[in-house]
Amino acid sequence: MSSKSNFTIPAVAALCLYFVGPTLSAVADILHVPGDFPTIQAAIENAVDMDEIVVAPATYFETINFLGKAIWLHSSDGPEVTIIDAQQTGTVVTCDTGEGLDTVLGSVRKLNANRGRGR
Repeated sequence: MSSKSNFTIPAVAALCLYFVGPTLSAVADILHVPGDFPTIQAAIENAVDMDEIVVAPATYFETINFLGKAIWLHSSDGPEVTIIDAQQTGTVVTCDTGEGLDTVLGSVRKLNANRGRGR
């Protein structure tokens, strides 16, 4: 006994695009500091959710704010050679606008926060 499916190839393709299509546009970009942007904050400002920011070894004299973005920021070569130095001007890293588990800071050393305002 043979059974015939009511689905046609165009219908199956449409269903696949409906369920998988939204994930196809969620391809993350990789932003490089200082290659693509002169500062870490400039890279953050230009990033969109799910982007990756790769920071080259250096000391960056700035403070950074993740601006609520779900991004992964990390050093290309580790915290021993990649440093964010706030020069006592405030908090080195700020995450106060709804960042969640998809906001990740890894493998950078943070220095010289203004102790009165956090770390």
